[in-house]
Order: sequence, then structure tokens, then C-alpha cells
Amino acid sequence: VEIDSEGNWTATSETPQPNGDVTVLVCDPNGNDSPPVTTPYVDTQDPLPPVVTTIDQEPEGPVTVTGTGEPGSIAKVTFPDGTTAEVEVDGAGNWTATAEAPQGSGNVTVVLCDENGNESDPVETPFVDDQDPLPPADVTVTQQPEGPLTVTGTGEPGATAKVVFPDGTVVEAEIDGEGNFTATSAAPQTSGDTVVTVCDAGGNESEVTTTSFVDDQQPLPPVVTDVVQGPDGRVTVTGTAEPGTVTTITFPDGSTVEVEVDENGNYTAVSETPQTSGEVSVVATDEAGNVSDPAEEDFLDDRAPEAPVIASVATNDDANVVVTGTGEPGSTVTVTFPDGSAVETLVGPDGRWTVTSLTQQPDGEITTVLTDGAGNVSEPATASYVSELFDRPIFPDVRTGGGDGGDAASGSDSGQISGVGEIGREVFANRLGDPDRTDRRAWELPQRENEARDRSERDTQFRGDDYMIDVPGAPLGEQIWIEAVAKGASINVEFASSTTGERTVARWEVTQANGAPLPSGVEFMGDYIVIERPLDAEALTLRVRALLENGQAITQSVTIDLRTATVEPVGEAVAAGQTLHEQMASLIAQADAQDRPLLDGDWEERPMLDAAE
Repeated sequence: VEIDSEGNWTATSETPQPNGDVTVLVCDPNGNDSPPVTTPYVDTQDPLPPVVTTIDQEPEGPVTVTGTGEPGSIAKVTFPDGTTAEVEVDGAGNWTATAEAPQGSGNVTVVLCDENGNESDPVETPFVDDQDPLPPADVTVTQQPEGPLTVTGTGEPGATAKVVFPDGTVVEAEIDGEGNFTATSAAPQTSGDTVVTVCDAGGNESEVTTTSFVDDQQPLPPVVTDVVQGPDGRVTVTGTAEPGTVTTITFPDGSTVEVEVDENGNYTAVSETPQTSGEVSVVATDEAGNVSDPAEEDFLDDRAPEAPVIASVATNDDANVVVTGTGEPGSTVTVTFPDGSAVETLVGPDGRWTVTSLTQQPDGEITTVLTDGAGNVSEPATASYVSELFDRPIFPDVRTGGGDGGDAASGSDSGQISGVGEIGREVFANRLGDPDRTDRRAWELPQRENEARDRSERDTQFRGDDYMIDVPGAPLGEQIWIEAVAKGASINVEFASSTTGERTVARWEVTQANGAPLPSGVEFMGDYIVIERPLDAEALTLRVRALLENGQAITQSVTIDLRTATVEPVGEAVAAGQTLHEQMASLIAQADAQDRPLLDGDWEERPMLDAAE
């Protein structure tokens, strides 16, 4: 610089200066220089704050910051993630700094430091991360032996890899400083797409990278932990297998049950029917159709079935016994009848069974047991059986036909009567002309022969066919009175024949004792009454009128004991213990003895018959 006329001068450096000496010398116009003068200089002044001109984000995510500042100083840049970069300000006062890692939104802070350590005020510039990361690269999908998938790849360091597996589950993994990530599914996967995206700290998400996966790997064989037989004979199998697979359990009888393995890898299957000893086999099938090797377990059936339940015991139209009940499906029920015969049948899939005796049965006990396929036998179940008559009655008071059965001992002819009754029950017959029943005989129905057996030749193994009975000593054309008493069947109340003493009966009328129609369950058949059991009573009182051909009528009230099927008169006009026929004949005989007409309106004039009326 030139020294002015007053001898003063001022010089300013073109650039900032570090600590050091400042040397000054004077040169005159002739080129002569003065001795130099050196003065020490200490830099104690902070640089001016830098100027940030741009903040740009690279496609991979890092941020580049540019600006100006004191040449020769150092620009110290702090990025949003806290990392720093230091760059020297060039001679033109410019500087550029780039972050090593991708950055999220935040402030970029810059300060300048000169050579003497003086530091400028910081300058903060906000940065908004609005750029999507690059899609993940180098994605590979590997299936583990147990079935889960492991996905690896690369992406923006510090960002998060979001992996969506074929079953829709999501796993997030952080991308490390070198840009690598690994994610493994929690459960085994079936065939499908694996989709991966990268999400940075600013919430920006990359485009997806999709990798197809084909599940062609067998599941591991299932594990059978327990095979237990229940009280009903069914078998429960428990175990473990690949979660999400379907286990198919094959039981000893060949039946199968399919159950899904839960998220914890457990399964339980129960057979639909009781099982016998044999092998239980289990395989697992995944959603892609891959089938595991089987797991096999031996099962020993050593549990007896529960005792069968007898639901009903009834007599069919053939007079055979029908027994129904329930029991273990697939087992064999053996029913032993009162006569000692036994019939077997299989219990149906619904647990029901029905057995019918081969022959009619006497009173006694019915015993049933179950035997399963392994030969285990249940406790017995029993029921009492009371033999019943057919619904068809024995037709009473019929004339004997011209038979040739004859009574060899007496030499007399005999007639034959026919009807239907319960095998093993006694049939009593006597002639009407034998009121004292001195010639009364008892017969039982035959089993195979078409003839009657005397009671002394008892044979209880009878069939229920129609029968024919020879009545020894009964002259042809004479009427025969038949009585039949049985348990649990219909009761037949027979009337006298159309000829009673000297009077001929034109027709019969039967009502309740008060004249009302017969109640339900009681049917008038023209010359006898059928009373169906059970009735809600122990006895039944009826009014019977015999209308004679001469216009007269006779009425008798009778009480029928429904427990014993006996008929007793009401009042004392006739003797107790007589049949209805005998009661009616007795009343007519009394009227005949007094030579009085039998008119309904005349009863009150005849005190001896008041009780009967």
C-alpha cells in the first residue's frame, strides 16, 4: 500500500489469517527497502457463520449439503441421524459434505472452524425426507426343515425391510449398516408369493420386490403322544405336527378322521366308532398337498364294552319276542331268552340293535351281553319277560264239527274247535250240559303237530299257529264252552249260546252299567266282548241284556276283574264264581221256575232279581 502524505498507510489481507508474524518494510521510489519490522499476530476472531446453499438427497438415501464459508476453514456438518462430516472450505470459499448413511427428516447443522480453532455460530437448516428408498435387492427365499421360510436381501441401511409371507403374516427386520437383512416366518408356509418392501425412518416406502415360492417339501412326520380308549370304546389320539397342516388318522378298523393342527402344533382326533386292537397311523398334509411320512402306533383293546341297555321287550304278531336296545356300535349283542336259546346280531353304527326270538317264549328273564371285536365281553343287562296272548281271541262257545278224533277210551265221538292263543297257556273246555264241569279238561297248544297235548304232556316250546283241539266225549252238534285266561293280553268275556234253557236269544246288547256306550278299549263282537289291556282301572262293570226271540229280555250286570280276567255278578241273584253264561242261564231258570214273563219293565215287581238288576 502507498504511504499517504501524512505518512499513514493501511493494509488488509485478502484472506483470513492464522496466528503468526506480520512483517512490514518500506520501499522508496528508488527501490530502496527499509529494514523489515515484524509484529506477532494472534487470531482470536470467530469465522463468520457458513451459508448452506443446498440439501439434496441421493437415490440411495444419503444427503449432500453444499455451502460457503471462510476459505481454508473446516465446515463441520451434523446430519439428522447425528452423524457428522467435516470438509475443508476451498480457496473460493465453497464446501460440499455428504452423509454416509440415508437420512430421515430433521435438521442439518453446519459450523466453521478456522486454523486457530475459532468456531463460527452454527447454522441449522431443516431437511424433509420425502424420497422413497430403492426397492430391496438380492432377495432369496429358503424353506426350513420344519416348514417356515427365511427371506434374505439388501436395502437401504438403517431402514426396515417389511416381508409379507404367503400366508399373509408379516415380519419386519432392520437393515444393518452394510445393507443386509434377514426375516423368518413364525409358521410353516405353503406355495405363494413373498413380498418385500423397504421403509425408511421418514416413513417412505419403496416399491415391492416379489419372489415366488413353491412348497415342495414334505412336512416332518407327526408325533403320536397318546392313544386312549374311552368308556364307549372309541379311541382318542393326541400328538404334535407342523402347525397349519391337516393330520389324517387311520384307526384299526380302517376308518379315518381328519383334524387341523393348531397354531401350537397340537392335534386331537376321536374315532367315530369303537375300535378293536390294531395299528393307528397318522400322516400330515400341508396346504400345498405335500404328505409326510406316517407315524404309527400300536393300540391294544383291552377294555370291555359298557353293558348294553335294553330299551323294550315286546311280542310280535307271531308271538315271538322282540328285544331292542342300545350298545357299543360295531360290537355283537347276544340275547339269551327265557327258554335258553340265544340270538346274536351286530350293533348298528347308531348304537341300536334289535333281536327277535326264533320261537315263542315262556315267562322268564332275558339276558344281553356285548362282545367287541377284541373279544372283550361286557357285564350283562337283564329284563323280565311276561308272555302274552295273541290279539286274536280264542273263539268261544262254538259247536263241535264232525271230527274223527274220538275218545278211544270212552268210545264216544268228539268234535273239534279251532282258534288262536298263546303257546304254553292252558285252554279249558267243557260242555254246556255239564254245569259242574265234571268233564272239564285242559289242553295246551301243540308245537308242530296239528293236535292237542294233554297237560300231562306239557311242552312249552310251542309255535303260535292256529290250532285244532279234539274235545273227547263231546257229542256232535253239542255246544262247547271255552275259557282262556292270560297275562297282559286282551280279555274275552263270552256269552251263553243262542239257546239258554228253553229260551232262544235273538241278540245281545252290552252297555256300561249306567246304560252309556262302551268305553274306549272295550269292543262288543256280537256274542262276546274284547277288553284291551291296559285300561286305567282294576275292574269294569257292564250291563248285558239278552233279547229273546219271544220278545222277552233278561239283564245282568257283571263286574270284570281286569287283573285276573274273572267275571263276577253284581248282587246275589246268582252264585259267585259262575261264568257269564252260567249267570245268565241261572237268571232265566229262576224266571222259568216262577212262570213269570221276562220283561225289562217288570224287574221292580220281582224282589229276588232286584239285586241283579
